[in-house]
Amino acid sequence: MKHAMAAAVITVILYAAGLVPVIGQAVMLFAPVPATFVYVRHGRPIGLSAIAVSTLIVGMIAGVMSAAVLLLIFGLMAVCMGEGMLRRMRHEAVVIAAGLLPVMLAAMFLWLFLAKAGKSPVGMLEQYLKDSIADVIRLYTAMGLKEAADLLSSVSEKFVFYMVRLMPSIAVTTAVLQAACCYGLVRSVIVKKYGEASLARGSFSEWYAPDKWVWGLVFSLALLMPGIDAMWPKIAGWNLVITFSALYAVQGMAVLEYALKKAELPAFARGIIHAVVIALPSALLLPVLGIVDIWADFRKLRHVR
Repeated sequence: MKHAMAAAVITVILYAAGLVPVIGQAVMLFAPVPATFVYVRHGRPIGLSAIAVSTLIVGMIAGVMSAAVLLLIFGLMAVCMGEGMLRRMRHEAVVIAAGLLPVMLAAMFLWLFLAKAGKSPVGMLEQYLKDSIADVIRLYTAMGLKEAADLLSSVSEKFVFYMVRLMPSIAVTTAVLQAACCYGLVRSVIVKKYGEASLARGSFSEWYAPDKWVWGLVFSLALLMPGIDAMWPKIAGWNLVITFSALYAVQGMAVLEYALKKAELPAFARGIIHAVVIALPSALLLPVLGIVDIWADFRKLRHVR
């Protein structure tokens, strides 16, 4: 039980870090890691106990709503990752399940809650985004950042309209990338301390999406063809393009990681290079690299599977 308590305390600390702007919110995204680790290393009962205790602590400190968010999003992600790792599922299957299931459940509950209250989810999101922009403008004005405030003031109704309708792909992409980061961290710690025998084999540098998934990207691009004038097919197309672009950006990063490992660069140096590539406009080349890898097979891996 001590493992469950330790994991619960660390989970609460990571979750509470979200109160700190920017850095704290980034740290909070790793809240599923402790529970996932004990779930895999010490069994399902201990892992579930860690999630239950952390939910109880957050509920006592921050209220029922915060506890529900922790349980529904972070707790469920930890369970999905833990189960996937125990069952030795393929890496992409674990990450997609852990990322999608919490988002789908959260969206369903939010939709039902707003529908019961007689409110439009789309309208609520639009108003929330407008209010958030207005709050930031007031903050920048008070800080004397007039240029930044003027830039935000120029945000049009059209931008808000499309931003809200692209929210599904943004939410899904963010959740799946979060799951991928947490999964990679838990797996790397387990492999380093206990070896790879109990887990699905294969490192990030050897990962690639199933080749047939590229047809999803082809279909999404087809929805954006000039001959299609209806609004909703184009919105669906852009949502799919964003999702598949993120997918192949990750594959591009895996190709880059393979090249850096082949050059025998240490992990710290590889991490810095990845961070620089993502921070600069060069990040736009990652999806292209991932897509080209489908046919070029830069790492000569496809004959292995």
